[in-house]
Amino acid sequence: MKKGFTLTELLIAVALIGVIAVFTVPKVLNAQGNKENIAKTKQFAAGLVGAYTNYQLDYGTNKDLTLTNLTPYLNYVEISTTAVGDYPDGSNFACDGGTDQCLRFPNGGIARFKTNYSFGSTNTTNAVYAYFDPDGKDSNLYGVQLYLYYDGQIKSSANVRTNTCGVWGGASCWDGYGSIPSWFNWE
Repeated sequence: MKKGFTLTELLIAVALIGVIAVFTVPKVLNAQGNKENIAKTKQFAAGLVGAYTNYQLDYGTNKDLTLTNLTPYLNYVEISTTAVGDYPDGSNFACDGGTDQCLRFPNGGIARFKTNYSFGSTNTTNAVYAYFDPDGKDSNLYGVQLYLYYDGQIKSSANVRTNTCGVWGGASCWDGYGSIPSWFNWE
């Protein structure tokens, strides 16, 4: 009567466990990273809405408001002129300290926006926008474009309001950027 397993049987079992781990572990780690990035982005979005609300309490509403007006109300670590991050389309951005302002946040993320872009009007379809890159560096993790509307609501580029307008280097309107990174959702 045979007791135990042969060396061949043990090696086959270890090999099968290894193959399963090769396919399972990266997916588990990626899902965990995605949740962290979504949380960072939602944290930034909530901070942006809160900053706008506090600005309105102090100064009222203003069609000429830019995101620069909100920086005193945001919880950021530094204004960066050297940071690099990722756009939603995979290209990267650099912060030049001129019309491009970048704020680094305690969670490691970085937001980029134009200092001269404003609502331009008091319509509920008028918005200012910012890019947020949750890992705060040039990587393959693409950032999210977020729109803050005049009425205080915030949307991602995939669900902007029809005929969204603002003063972005001249008055312009469109129906959205159209792409968001695969890792991002509002749920």
